[in-house]
Amino acid sequence: MKRPELRLSERFIELREDFHAQADKRPFFQAFAENFGLGHITYFGVFPRWGEGQKHQLITTYPDSWETHYFEKKYDQSDPVLLQAMSGVLPFDWDVISKEDRSVRDFFGEAGEYGVPDTGVSIPVRGPCGDLALFSVTSGVSRQEWGRMRRELLPDLVYLANLVHTEVTEEVRDLIPEGERKLTPREKEVLTWAARGKTSWETATILGLSERTVDFYLKNASFKLGAANKTQAVSKAIAQGALTLPFRIDL
Repeated sequence: MKRPELRLSERFIELREDFHAQADKRPFFQAFAENFGLGHITYFGVFPRWGEGQKHQLITTYPDSWETHYFEKKYDQSDPVLLQAMSGVLPFDWDVISKEDRSVRDFFGEAGEYGVPDTGVSIPVRGPCGDLALFSVTSGVSRQEWGRMRRELLPDLVYLANLVHTEVTEEVRDLIPEGERKLTPREKEVLTWAARGKTSWETATILGLSERTVDFYLKNASFKLGAANKTQAVSKAIAQGALTLPFRIDL
């Protein structure tokens, strides 16, 4: 199948508003996959800064029957693709997953019975605030053809995975109750010291906290503000009036 010349990431950027407009993202991903000659697209994100009971986001074009079977069999605890993703940070082709274990062969065999091919690639995505995701695409073409497609598309798929995660994160943040999006006094405190140029270790020493605790507050604040790092978090907090600096910022 001849795919459009437009890159996947470029097309997704063009359709960004459509992506946000659809509460059910499955039709969006289905049309997107078909347009580029792919089989299925799956996004699974974990957001530890969410409120209780709202920590995961799943968008998939897999058949409903496979999704139901998957969770009934508790494959989310033994899925070889997920396990492979947890062991590294780089994109990987599913062919690298060893099938010597019978349970792995059975998993892919069952998936195939539900229309999910065993040719695919997965891309781990790690956000700045403890959030992480796994973006996967499959294709029903031959392994030889898939190898060619993968080499051609992989760099763009990596960018696409990060774009999708960024947009989903934006929606996730909007779901947080407004009261929970406000910075806590401690979060404001660590941001204030960050604005003065203090490192996490220096801030921890000043406040009598552990460096890990300071980093935790910085990540929480960054997530609430939609910032990629503490410098951006300070800037956004000041712009939104959530943080005022009564003293000179060290340069």
